[in-house]
Amino acid sequence: MKKIPVFVLSKLAFADVLEWNSIQRQLDSEKRGRFWFYHPLRRAIVRRIVEGEPARQDILQELVRSAGKCGAACVEYSLRAFDTFESVFLRKIGSFSADLMKRNGSSSSPTIGGLVLEGGPHIEIMDRRGKRRFVYLHPSRDWSVEEKLAFCELLLLIVKHKYGAEAPELWFFDLSEGELIVCRQSRSTIRKRCERTAQMLRVLMEDPENLSAA
Repeated sequence: MKKIPVFVLSKLAFADVLEWNSIQRQLDSEKRGRFWFYHPLRRAIVRRIVEGEPARQDILQELVRSAGKCGAACVEYSLRAFDTFESVFLRKIGSFSADLMKRNGSSSSPTIGGLVLEGGPHIEIMDRRGKRRFVYLHPSRDWSVEEKLAFCELLLLIVKHKYGAEAPELWFFDLSEGELIVCRQSRSTIRKRCERTAQMLRVLMEDPENLSAA
């Protein structure tokens, strides 16, 4: 069965079908830069939670070194996103439970519209009230409200499937806007839109010529 990353499906769900091919080409071209932007930042955030304030300077130095592989602008934005995490989100965390980044591809994943969803939350924590939360660390800029809600809806499918979690246990940390999105419940209209998009993508994937023409 063919796979689709959550972030790709989230982007395509609210885009004109005629734009799908160009969006996918752009996402593919940005893949390497995305890794050196996202991965060091997320690793720095995990270290900040686990190792605390005493390790902060070392964490920042490593973040600058690693993020520098995709340029000065990447370093600047990574530091800004890290600061947003510390000032907005860190206070909401009671304790660290698990690093899920190594597990996202190691177990079965749910399907939607005939495609297997790729991705998942990055960390599992306990909040200040002792409640379990699965956290997605989202550093990307310029995502619409609809795209972020679609992202959360797809993540909800994954956390339910892999961890037996309910909607309120999913937290989406928007590191660009400093916004916490809590998925109080599933949004059926958004899920149906994502499912229709996935169904269309599956048909296009089965015939690459159709995908090129889309």
